Amino acid sequence: MATRVLGRPGRGGIRRGGVVVLSIAAIAAMIVGAVVLLNTRDGAEREPARSQAPAAAFNVLPADNVILALNDEPDDPVRIGANGIVTLLDATSRTSHVEIKTGYTPWVALRRTTGQLLVAELFGPEASATEPRLRVFELNNLDITPRVIPLPGRATSTTYYPGMALSSDERVLYYLRYASICPSGGAAEACDQFSIVALDLGAGVEVGSAQLPIGCSFPEIVALKGDALAICRRGEVTVHRVSRDGAVHEVGVFPQRTQQDTGNPIGPVMAGIASDGLAYVVYADGKVYSAGNPDSIGDLLPGDNERIGYNAFTLLDDNTAILAYGVVEAAHAPFAEAYVGALFMNRADPINSTTHVAFPFAASSVAALDANTLVLRGSSDSRLATFHTADRTTEQGDTLEGTQWLVR
Repeated sequence: MATRVLGRPGRGGIRRGGVVVLSIAAIAAMIVGAVVLLNTRDGAEREPARSQAPAAAFNVLPADNVILALNDEPDDPVRIGANGIVTLLDATSRTSHVEIKTGYTPWVALRRTTGQLLVAELFGPEASATEPRLRVFELNNLDITPRVIPLPGRATSTTYYPGMALSSDERVLYYLRYASICPSGGAAEACDQFSIVALDLGAGVEVGSAQLPIGCSFPEIVALKGDALAICRRGEVTVHRVSRDGAVHEVGVFPQRTQQDTGNPIGPVMAGIASDGLAYVVYADGKVYSAGNPDSIGDLLPGDNERIGYNAFTLLDDNTAILAYGVVEAAHAPFAEAYVGALFMNRADPINSTTHVAFPFAASSVAALDANTLVLRGSSDSRLATFHTADRTTEQGDTLEGTQWLVR
């Protein structure tokens, strides 16, 4: 799941050889893992060549423990955005095995149950790829040409935004589709039409599409056990439940909130369904609101100046969410530039089941490898590190220049 992003290689679609070293110690209940690193690159790509034999290093490499390191808005002299590279690392040997070039504004996910890497691109990287598509790579044989599934209307943005999410059983991929209802152009609040599309990954076909209200500001998708939630910001916050067949219904309306001393907006960062069946929203300041209740039902953060990051949550499973938070000055924008800790939250009971973990250093990005291990990118030195929450030990890895997002 999402919930919900490195050198300069030679030309070509796949490259082998050591590139990045990430130190991860074996701990209880932890098995061989992998880390996926996505870097900005220039240059053309050729389609991966077919091979008669699978890449041997991946025959025994499980897909259970994977981190995605993603670049934010790439710097390209020709156009806004650029192609990227996905680098697969074996976390046990801490060596790089394969680099795969991606197209424009990629979204990346790992389908652990089937051992597949999913790369959604607006176009490219090769010149013949001019339409949005999903490429499905098989981890046990990355030399074969990946399966391609069209993604008509796939949305995009000028910075990385997790516009897709896997269902809990990983059979369905939900992604954002965008269209404008104004042929001559117009304001986003009057013209933008987003839809949540359900894609059956086994059959490679669209099985449902749910239109959200006009004017939603780039909705956020949160996967549930059997369907998904979409967070819509149009002044007030609305949450919509989307089923796999495209049915959609509103499950809650929540307040538009601002910081009292500055008037800066405090937006929603995550939504869920509690054990009582009611939808709830977690805001950036840690306040939790339940559908039908105009007042906050609780606060997840210990301090007034702490803020949960946007796109800074990890959904480990149907039960657990991990949200990274930092500290901001009251006069600044209501989001933190560095994270100082994380909260572990039961998705069915967000108020009574939350625990906090302080980081040993400030991190510019955070993701959870598993329930016991967090992956941090240092905000001061850009070094990647694993942080074991049980004994508070840290192991340092390589410096990752240019990496902005870590996503499980």
